[in-house]
Amino acid sequence: MRRPLRKAAHLTWVWIRTAPGTYLWLAALFVTTVALHLMSPHLQEEFLRRRSTNLHQLSQNPVRVLITSAFWIDGGRWLPYAALYTVFHAPAEHWLGTRRWLAVAATAHIGATLISEGVLGWAIHEGRAHEAAGDTLDVGVSYALAGVVAVLTYRIAPPWRYPYGGAVVIFYGVPLFAGPDFTDIGHFSAVLIGLACYPLTRGRPRTPRPGHRCEARCTNTLMSSSTVNGGISFWYAQDGIPAPREPLPGDTTADVCVVGGGFTGLWTAYYLKKAAPFLNITVLEAKFCGYGASGRNGGWLYNGIAGRDTYALKNGHDAAVRLQRAMNDTVAEVVRVAADESIDADIHQGGVLEVAYTPAQLARLKDFHTTEIAFGETDRVLRGARETAERVRVTGAVGSTWTPHGARLHPVKLLKGLAAAVEALGVTIHESTPVTEIKPKHAITPYGTVRAPYVLRCTEGFTAGLKGQRRTWLPMNSSMIATEPLPARIWDTIGWDGRETLGDMAHAYMYAQRTADDRIAIGGRGVPYRYGSRTDNDGRTQPATIAALRDILVRFFPTTAGVHIDHAWSGVLAVPRDWCATVTLDRATGLGWAGGYVGSGVATTNLAARTLRDLIQQDSGQAGPTDLTTLPWVNHKVRKWEPEPLRWLGVHTLYAAYRAADRQETNSPTLQTPRLARTANRVSGRH
Repeated sequence: MRRPLRKAAHLTWVWIRTAPGTYLWLAALFVTTVALHLMSPHLQEEFLRRRSTNLHQLSQNPVRVLITSAFWIDGGRWLPYAALYTVFHAPAEHWLGTRRWLAVAATAHIGATLISEGVLGWAIHEGRAHEAAGDTLDVGVSYALAGVVAVLTYRIAPPWRYPYGGAVVIFYGVPLFAGPDFTDIGHFSAVLIGLACYPLTRGRPRTPRPGHRCEARCTNTLMSSSTVNGGISFWYAQDGIPAPREPLPGDTTADVCVVGGGFTGLWTAYYLKKAAPFLNITVLEAKFCGYGASGRNGGWLYNGIAGRDTYALKNGHDAAVRLQRAMNDTVAEVVRVAADESIDADIHQGGVLEVAYTPAQLARLKDFHTTEIAFGETDRVLRGARETAERVRVTGAVGSTWTPHGARLHPVKLLKGLAAAVEALGVTIHESTPVTEIKPKHAITPYGTVRAPYVLRCTEGFTAGLKGQRRTWLPMNSSMIATEPLPARIWDTIGWDGRETLGDMAHAYMYAQRTADDRIAIGGRGVPYRYGSRTDNDGRTQPATIAALRDILVRFFPTTAGVHIDHAWSGVLAVPRDWCATVTLDRATGLGWAGGYVGSGVATTNLAARTLRDLIQQDSGQAGPTDLTTLPWVNHKVRKWEPEPLRWLGVHTLYAAYRAADRQETNSPTLQTPRLARTANRVSGRH
């Protein structure tokens, strides 16, 4: 009996000793609580009022009362706080370390106090609160506690992180809708401050989710020492990083300045120079051409465009049909230009095959197929389980839909060939030249400023890095893996002789291609979004994401269970708040932009570039309106994304809901799409 007691005592002491800040603070609260109990009620109230963070005391002694108010508990109940400190503060201090934990608690305590009292001051000024409220007793430690409760969200690994974070927001947010007072506002503000302290959690370990396979398995069995993780992408590893081009030498002028050397920027320069050879066009690229999504994508050249259904609701069905037909033609246009410019990009026009392997997926696939036909794709084909297996033997596939408007390609080979063609036309490309700010007729870089009547923003997932654009488009992460070249015996079990690009009807969908050298390159969302719209540097991918993609690969094709993963990488794509791709030219300022392709950019960039060309020619008087300038996505306006931490919390909750819906459909087959996914679609504006 003594041994278990000694062990329990030892563990308790270790728990307390390793959270010194928590328990020293709790000890101080115990002393002050005892002192309060020794005072008369009148003296106690007066004593606390002098240490209160109300408007009166904050105006007289702000530093003193912000500190002293954190060492007194109104009401004299110490034991509940002892429990709460042990449940929340101590684990947070263990996890973050004393300094970071204290930074979170102090920031929440001070920030929430100032916000809540500021709101109260405004209410008094506007006559919505009595002046006596400015001398209200306000001491305690609940703001600091709320901030720490919130920051613990980041200690929990997905998917349990999102229900916990949502529960915290709901718990502290509900009082705001039921006659809130300034304390309720303070508590909710503290929660938002705690969530905004995410940068302090970077590098700290996460609690593994129940049943999660160990990191070592992900690293050792999926990624050997010869697996490349990052390095921009497999496409660059295979074809090589291009020779660097010179940066901007200093201030200069141009007729058109294109910011961004990806597909949008290069296609725009190409078509403008073809249409008007006399134009002086300069392309500015922060790293090297194709560093972003253009050099990291899945190699899907297809006719999908983000936002078409929204445009149908807003502009009418016929307008959306014209947009869809333009996208159908764009696939052939890219193939034509590649042939004309002698660009060998491993293009194979096998179409796009999207499969379903659950009853709910099949129901969505049939609805999708019907919708696409209504938008003019009369050459689309619906296939049953047997016909699907004749094309690609995806395990458990119960149906598919196929369109001829798609092709597999090697994106870097296309990108390099396009950049060479643009330079051959006389366009100037400056690499290693990051643009920090775009203003009317100015593109500002550390090396100088380019002045031009037209400045076009073609930065897609990296748009958030520009001044004033942090919330314009959300940089969504997407990850991929590429296998070793597969032997004929494995391909015999898979089929896929038509080399269609391959996708599915899951909510957190996958995309894949059979490469020219007989690998499978497969992708999906992984970690969907980095806090603060941050983007990665070299495409390095988390082992858990690689494991998830490998699981999808083996789920589709069990005979690939033993194949080696040669490369893993990630990139960012741009997502507007309403999930609608846009092309815009502001005729008053000369500023233009195109993007928000939501992952469908390989073809859409080409249509966007031709549209920008026509808009500029129309504005400069070189041509009139065209079919492209009247498409419904031209000059479409969309509101910005929410500020952090709402943006981070919303995106991660959204994709947690999609993954949960996919699991529900797999484990409990039903024809009905889960309500969780339908709700997520409505909240996000995705559909």
